[in-house]
Amino acid sequence: MKMKQNFLLGAMALAGLFASCSQTEMEEAANVPQKGNEVTVTVAPSADFTQPRTRTESNQQLRYIAELWEEDKTTNPTNPTTKKLIARTEQVGADANKFTFNVEQQGDYVILFWADYIAAGGSTSEKTITGGGHMNSFTVTFQGYTDKEFKTDEISYGSDLVGLQKVSMNKPDDKSVYFSRTLEAFCGKLSFTKDVNIVNEQVTLKRPLCKYIFKEKNASSLSTISNIVIKSFIFNIYYNVYNENMSSYNVNTGAPTSVNILNSSEQQLFTLYSFGGTTEGTLPTVREPDFVFNFTTTDGSNKQDVKIKANQIPCRANYIYTLSGSFVQDDPTGSAVNVDVTYNEGWTDGSKDLDN
Repeated sequence: MKMKQNFLLGAMALAGLFASCSQTEMEEAANVPQKGNEVTVTVAPSADFTQPRTRTESNQQLRYIAELWEEDKTTNPTNPTTKKLIARTEQVGADANKFTFNVEQQGDYVILFWADYIAAGGSTSEKTITGGGHMNSFTVTFQGYTDKEFKTDEISYGSDLVGLQKVSMNKPDDKSVYFSRTLEAFCGKLSFTKDVNIVNEQVTLKRPLCKYIFKEKNASSLSTISNIVIKSFIFNIYYNVYNENMSSYNVNTGAPTSVNILNSSEQQLFTLYSFGGTTEGTLPTVREPDFVFNFTTTDGSNKQDVKIKANQIPCRANYIYTLSGSFVQDDPTGSAVNVDVTYNEGWTDGSKDLDN
């Protein structure tokens, strides 16, 4: 009986050893990198993108774009540059935020990502992006959707500032749309070195936009205003996803643009979007004042022009700035208007003052 017990205990110990070895082998196998050309990246939207703000238009769908670029880290590893565009993919619908590229050649790469809204139900067509210098030129053909609020497929002969390295806000035919529209876009990038193993990563997108809301402090002043006449304004119109910064601005002068009051009950006059950088800067100044607007009144009274210097207006991606002032004034001398600027990150509260 004793021998039988010892035998059973020995058998149980042996079985436990086999199980332990099997578990260890499975864990080791799971930690061994898998070889292959596959590069898979899942785009994780930021929290405020999973529940977007109410859209002013219906019949829209979310589009994701991914561009695979060859990256040059040999000249300046801490400040690399792109060499050429390898491939571009646009996706909508279920699992649209998951991209897979087949990368056969080992080396340094970066994937640029963009997400925005386009018209629902649209189909793709063959598109081409051409760029690069004469020693490093490239042409990439892909299936793409029609852009809506942003131009994402810029081409250039002699430059790599194409595609997602030169995204621009589309200019509406009617300038009044600038001051009432809703824009949403998110972007990001992933740099990696491809060796013999597959790549499986995740990227969280960030909003490259900031938004301005111009607000009248004195509610009673709005009672005699029928609309706003905007004579001059400026904003950053281009964005480079690779550098994570603005690349150019747009100045609008010429014929004044008449716009309706955005929201009388909230005393909001109008709104305007701009691309912003990852750290706080200001809007660019080309000619002072950069913002000039006035009012059309119901009683025929004349109001002074509101003049604001753009380089005193903060600008940073993912911030909403509310510019509040006593803009509606009868004083024809053009006295300075004190503008209170409050800001909200994530569309961390705070306030600033600026005098124009």
